Amino acid sequence: MTNVRLKSVLQQKLYVLRFLFLFLPWLQPVSSMAQCQPLAAGTYTVGSANANYPSLEAALEALQCAGVQGPVTLQLAAGQYAGRYVLSALPGAQHRVRITTNAITIFSRPTNALQPESFVINGGTWAIQHLHWERQLSMINPGPLVRINGGSNHRIAHCRFTDFSADRRALNQAIWVGQADSLRIDSSHFEGFGTAVTLSPATVAKGTVVRGNRWEKYKGPAFMAQQQLQLDFSHNSISNANGATASFAGVALEGVEGLQLYNNRFLGAIPPTALHIHKAIANVGLENRVFNNEVYGFTDTLSNSAQLQSRIFWVEGDSSVNELLLLVHNSIRLQIRGNSTAPQQALFFLNGITAASDS
Repeated sequence: MTNVRLKSVLQQKLYVLRFLFLFLPWLQPVSSMAQCQPLAAGTYTVGSANANYPSLEAALEALQCAGVQGPVTLQLAAGQYAGRYVLSALPGAQHRVRITTNAITIFSRPTNALQPESFVINGGTWAIQHLHWERQLSMINPGPLVRINGGSNHRIAHCRFTDFSADRRALNQAIWVGQADSLRIDSSHFEGFGTAVTLSPATVAKGTVVRGNRWEKYKGPAFMAQQQLQLDFSHNSISNANGATASFAGVALEGVEGLQLYNNRFLGAIPPTALHIHKAIANVGLENRVFNNEVYGFTDTLSNSAQLQSRIFWVEGDSSVNELLLLVHNSIRLQIRGNSTAPQQALFFLNGITAASDS
């Protein structure tokens, strides 16, 4: 009897062990699955002692776990953020995720960082608002602070980008955009940089809006865009005050169709060209229109060649496409400083572009 009872007890223990062996590995995933649920729409705090998430990395990990049920806002606490944050398309339905703050937050990558970006947006729909970036001295790789590789309907608004470095090469950028439709950059301030904002898609990007921004102390171009369909560039201020002098253009555009460029102001030390447009593509119902812009300042030839030639509005054609540009109701008030004997031109047309001008 004793042997029978002992055998029965051993069999029961063996059954328990088999049960644990089969089901114990699932206990952790079940717990994780309970935590990995789509976030409800709303605002989540990040980075403070009693925040929903202790860090921005933790918040982004939660988003990538199962996505969101509706629009979500990540509210950042005050502080320094030195990480590199990758923002991608989320699982499930795509809703806009907003990263913002109502405190003093500064994003600044280490000067020895091989990857200079603070944010890399690869997909989804993201909004970055009320944040401040600083580029410190001697970055070994002065690439963009924000890189956008994909997705749509992104917005960068009410942000400040400050460049403290002495590096004014074109690769020293605040924002670089590859492929992204319906992008909006508005109400932001860019100080310094070689080319502060570059739009360089592999294929034509549609519906970009750049409105209400301010550029100053740039090397040039302050803003550069290629292959844009229905670009709206309006109500911006492009200024080189405090003696800073650009070497090329305030705004440089190439391959635009349906361009609307209006109510902008080019102020202070104007570079040799305030606006350079190359290939203003003609299409029925998609006029390229440049109107109600103001150029008010001086061309600073003192720090450049004595033979520097100013071409304030420079429109350049291309024989490979049909082109049309409407250039009306713009004003130019300019003082030429220095002893340049080169011709100074308010409007310059090259390579046979058809233009209607009443500036």
